[in-house]
Amino acid sequence: MNRAFLSWVLAPLLLLSGCAGSTMFTAYPRRIAPYLAAVSAGNPVDTGKALRSEVKGGNGTLYRMERGRLSMIQGDIAASRSDFEKAIDSIRAGDDRAVLSAGTAGSEVASWLLNDNARRYEPDGYERVLLHHFQALDYLFAGDLEGAGVEVRLANAEQEEAARRHAADIDTAERAANENRVGTGRIRGLESGFSGMDDAAARVRNSFQNAYTFYLSGVVYEAMGQPNDAYIDYRKALEIFPTNRTLQLDALRLAESLGMQDDSDEMRFRFRIPEGATFRSGDPDSGDLVVFYEDGFVPPKEEVKFPVPLPGGGIGAIAFPIYRYDWAPPAPLFVARPNVVTWSTEPIAYIDAMAVSALKEKIPGIVIRHLIRTGGKALAAKAAGRSGRDAAAVAELAVDLWNILSENADLRSWVSLPRDAQVLRIQLPAGRHVLALRRGDEASEKVEVEIRRGGITLLHVAGTGSVKHVKTAVLGGNASAPVAVEPVR
Repeated sequence: MNRAFLSWVLAPLLLLSGCAGSTMFTAYPRRIAPYLAAVSAGNPVDTGKALRSEVKGGNGTLYRMERGRLSMIQGDIAASRSDFEKAIDSIRAGDDRAVLSAGTAGSEVASWLLNDNARRYEPDGYERVLLHHFQALDYLFAGDLEGAGVEVRLANAEQEEAARRHAADIDTAERAANENRVGTGRIRGLESGFSGMDDAAARVRNSFQNAYTFYLSGVVYEAMGQPNDAYIDYRKALEIFPTNRTLQLDALRLAESLGMQDDSDEMRFRFRIPEGATFRSGDPDSGDLVVFYEDGFVPPKEEVKFPVPLPGGGIGAIAFPIYRYDWAPPAPLFVARPNVVTWSTEPIAYIDAMAVSALKEKIPGIVIRHLIRTGGKALAAKAAGRSGRDAAAVAELAVDLWNILSENADLRSWVSLPRDAQVLRIQLPAGRHVLALRRGDEASEKVEVEIRRGGITLLHVAGTGSVKHVKTAVLGGNASAPVAVEPVR
């Protein structure tokens, strides 16, 4: 039985078992899937015990981000803040390194020899932004408005830094291609295999500009009595997601209150907002309710892998991460004040599309590393054939099998992030209100909110499966006696 026959017979078996092992041979989404399934079914996850060993490993930052988000959904704000803080500190420590440490250098070398899973995990720009975003929400739920203000500033700074980092990554990939004589034709040929993700990626301008975070920062600045800063961030959010009516009305409201007549006229014309159109009733004995609705979870990455002949002889494999799903518009959350009116949320961020866009932005680097790695494995296969005939056959077969087994796609990403984010802003009389929340044909759920005169009440709803996880925070305003509100029937 010759070497080529053995290689092609065993290759499919190895492709099926490539993710069955541990560390770099285990598909990351499989480790998180049970926790997402539990939360989606309404079953509590003990995040104090979950992922204990994982948070201490090389992917500890990512696992802390996952655990922090799971704790946040379930309402354990202290645990969520702790994990988010440690993840932020870890990212900052990595960024502050002036030179590569031995461990980081070792992971880079391993990625050229094995696969991209051996690289130290670096969160994508959109993940860094949302990490600070969710930490800001945790501060709000804990009653710390100043702490939330610090986090939204950091989140917005990350959006600017992500653009610079993206440009640097492209430059690094191109330099590696030139140094290793990887032709643009081969790169473009493999890049074409990712075209199936174009529809989802086209839903966003890029992966690192996030209207949801700019809107949150605007709300925080308003609560802190900084309308100019709030207006700036509402306008930034509006440029990213111009179709959201809440954004349009908030930006217009502040433009008029700040005396920016030109801006006000421009927005009324651009968005066809008639005079007097506003969500406010003008009642001074009232406050605002801001609803943040986060629905579902982002899809996990999947692997595409197949064996290929190596230049000069031998067999290797190609393994790439992809998103394989059909993008669909998100369903709104209906918020009802019984016997009065029903409102609905509107999308402000397609986080699933941001994740797809982030992967597409990294495709050149992924492809170049693969081609360089393939060249190295081809040299290894050629070198193995230089010994005696029998020894060469065994050595070359071993190299072929290792080349296939070691090539696995990097499927790591923050998979507990919501699929999309939606917002709604309405004005209600001061006091306590019982509202009904409903998605599609699902049964309504009751929630009680406190509205303060001149204040902002934040209602955060995380939808997982048919379960809604609800938290509230009251930002500023003056307490007043409860008003009579008819309860949900």
